[in-house]
Amino acid sequence: MRPIAAGRHGRAVYKYQHLLDSASFGQRNLTGDLVERLGHDIVGGRLKQEVTLPKEDDLARRCGVSRTVVRDAMRMLAAKGLIETRTKRGTIVRNRREWSLLDPDVLRWTIASGNRPALLDDMIELRRIVEPAAAQLAAERATRADLADIRRACEQMASSVLAEDDFLAADIAFHQSVLRAAHNEGLASLSQAIKVALLAAFRRSMEIPDATRTALPLHEAVCEAIHRRDAQSAAASMMKCVSQDTVEIRRKRRR
Repeated sequence: MRPIAAGRHGRAVYKYQHLLDSASFGQRNLTGDLVERLGHDIVGGRLKQEVTLPKEDDLARRCGVSRTVVRDAMRMLAAKGLIETRTKRGTIVRNRREWSLLDPDVLRWTIASGNRPALLDDMIELRRIVEPAAAQLAAERATRADLADIRRACEQMASSVLAEDDFLAADIAFHQSVLRAAHNEGLASLSQAIKVALLAAFRRSMEIPDATRTALPLHEAVCEAIHRRDAQSAAASMMKCVSQDTVEIRRKRRR
């Protein structure tokens, strides 16, 4: 397919792209490919805010897809807050302040673009607000099945400190298990956004020696506090766990 906007899709998304892609699309198809391509172009700034997109027929021809694929892709991008249809103007790119920034794909595209380096810090701040509260609720509400999931993820982290991909998968499973164990639909709805933030933070922290060995006991402390039903300790331990990402990233920046 010929490019819609000048230039490439920015620098390559980091080492764990295969895990990032699983945040939303699962098995990709023509519609998913077009959404991915246009999403990168919009968030990366190659399609400017307030610009009018090509008409449906023109876009289909340029991209080598059917009009149905274009319509479906437009609906998905509109649901993410990236575009809207206006009378007499057609389909335009919306202002960034109107984007659904916690949508996993919008967040992923933004981080991958490198245009908003402060966004990762913003996401860590969000995690510092959300995840300690989730751990506190998990200590109070977790079922036996929830506790087993949290324990299993923690044990998988312990067994894979030398295998980055396996450790990361277990790390994600751990944090998502804690969110589920809180039994709060609002917190659960942030699960995919937190997953993307974890992936981005992990990529940076892995450039610090012994990062997995440093992270493991922090997660184990959260796990044990939740199993003891010690809500205050669970929240405090999770705060230390999330805060470590900030420490590692700032250390990396000073190098």
